[in-house]
Amino acid sequence: MIAYTLACRLCTGQGADPRFLRAEDTATPFRFAMISLAFNVALSLSLFQFLNYAGIALATALASWLNVSLLSWRLHRRGHFRIDAQLKRNLPRALVCSLIMAAALRGGAWLLAGPLAGQLVVKVAALSVLVASGLALFPRPGAGERRRRPGETQADLRRA
Repeated sequence: MIAYTLACRLCTGQGADPRFLRAEDTATPFRFAMISLAFNVALSLSLFQFLNYAGIALATALASWLNVSLLSWRLHRRGHFRIDAQLKRNLPRALVCSLIMAAALRGGAWLLAGPLAGQLVVKVAALSVLVASGLALFPRPGAGERRRRPGETQADLRRA
């Protein structure tokens, strides 16, 4: 769960895919998704040996970052993606939010170490508390981020 927090902030933002769709290019995102999938599978198999199921979560998070990086790189090369002030401001915030959530979940797992090692019913209850805590905490660190106005995404797509 902690490893997934590295990628969860990626899931809440606007994706790069609409810009590819506008250019009628569906092959590039698909190709990058397949590259990320292959990376995820290979890394999952490698990390599982050392980190067990957490290795799979970490591989998924890293594959998500790879996919976003590839899409952003291609858009940048086409001149459709610029690193503007908003990205410079929000990217570090997203990373900090992910680290805060990971630290909070790690601390919660440490506090619940006893129940997490108990009977199945107790384990399920303790894990439910961790999941609920993560869900409750998730929007909090990013609460200071400016929300996009309804027409902003469409205006960005028209400029692309």
